[in-house]
Amino acid sequence: MKYLLPLILIISLLSVFSFSANHPEKYAADSPVLPPRVVTIDTDTTYQYLGHKLEKELLQKSGCPGAALVIVKDSSIVYIDGFGVRKVNTSDSVDINTIFRIGSLSKGFAGILTGLMIEKSDINWDSKIQEHVPEFVLSNDEQASKVEVRHLLSHTTGLPLHSYTNLLEAGMDINTIMPRLKTVNLIGGEGQIMSYQNVAFAIVEEVIQSALNKDFGQLLHDEIFVPANMQRSSCSFDAIATEDNLAMPHSWSSKYRKYYSTKLNKKYYNAPSAGGINTSIADMGEWLQVLLGNRPDIVPLQVLDSVFAPEVSTTRDRKYFNNWPNVQRSHYAKGWRMVKFDNRTIMHHGGYVNNYRSEIALDRENKLGICVLFNAPTRYASHVVPTFFSLYDSLATNSPKDGVQLLGSSLLDVHQN
Repeated sequence: MKYLLPLILIISLLSVFSFSANHPEKYAADSPVLPPRVVTIDTDTTYQYLGHKLEKELLQKSGCPGAALVIVKDSSIVYIDGFGVRKVNTSDSVDINTIFRIGSLSKGFAGILTGLMIEKSDINWDSKIQEHVPEFVLSNDEQASKVEVRHLLSHTTGLPLHSYTNLLEAGMDINTIMPRLKTVNLIGGEGQIMSYQNVAFAIVEEVIQSALNKDFGQLLHDEIFVPANMQRSSCSFDAIATEDNLAMPHSWSSKYRKYYSTKLNKKYYNAPSAGGINTSIADMGEWLQVLLGNRPDIVPLQVLDSVFAPEVSTTRDRKYFNNWPNVQRSHYAKGWRMVKFDNRTIMHHGGYVNNYRSEIALDRENKLGICVLFNAPTRYASHVVPTFFSLYDSLATNSPKDGVQLLGSSLLDVHQN
């Protein structure tokens, strides 16, 4: 069966997550740029027993209640499935249509939507924010007048880390928060330093609405969700609160060493571009098709190229890539991280909100993408992407038998802590 070898590599990646703990990443900002790695993997070999292994290793041993996974290669979804339960102490299974929150993976949607709107309006990447949103201010008036759309989406306005994210999470409207940015001391000039934001990032919604006189959420629905056949996707609390097939969020109890169900919250639905999208793994498979350039009718190649173009170096941001071995350099683009990893260029983002965790990554050169959604903040999430690509390369150069041997020799009993 052609879908099962990608399943092998996912079993393998989830069973060797401790690799990076013993092999710390190596940063070499000035390392030579090598040709991109181009590999293929045989998808025709049958390993029928591995589906059970995936469920056992990912869920039973980690304790994670539920998860969903999709892999896209070239123009095909080569693997997709849901695992575990939507809520602990129930038998409600996660399937490919189960809804999760994806947190900051929403930023990738915002970057692409902005790129599309640049094609359809008078907005440009270098458009000044104050031209469209005069209320935008910073402690330095001159710098505020120079901040551009690209600076919002690359976290390079000059504001310090997470400026007023607390107010956003408390439910305050962006337009109410914006004047308070006047009181925040800046840490650099526009375009100079990447410092992660939610409030400043979400101001792009106001820019788009001003230019097109249309709500950001409606544009997201009309320009991406509908044409990409993402039928289960939304960006409102009402939509997820009334959902029947919903993966509930969970938190870890150190005392009882198990997960327990928590409640939905309304964080980031006041700023969907920063973290307010709800979706299923089936819809994320369609999204990966768009991102890999397989749907130019929805997002043309030139838009993808412009969104994924690097804006600011983050190579010295060692903490974020702590679990990635062999990192050569990294950048932030527009709603996306870019990392040079084992001679691959990976576009990536992670997400966390309301006790949900998510990861997405794509290798455009090899037309390979992965997305994983979890309904708990499992530590496995931060290892998925680098291990996926490392093991993909390893399996691509070994026989299927070697792949099984790799799996069988490395199964771990690792729990959330």
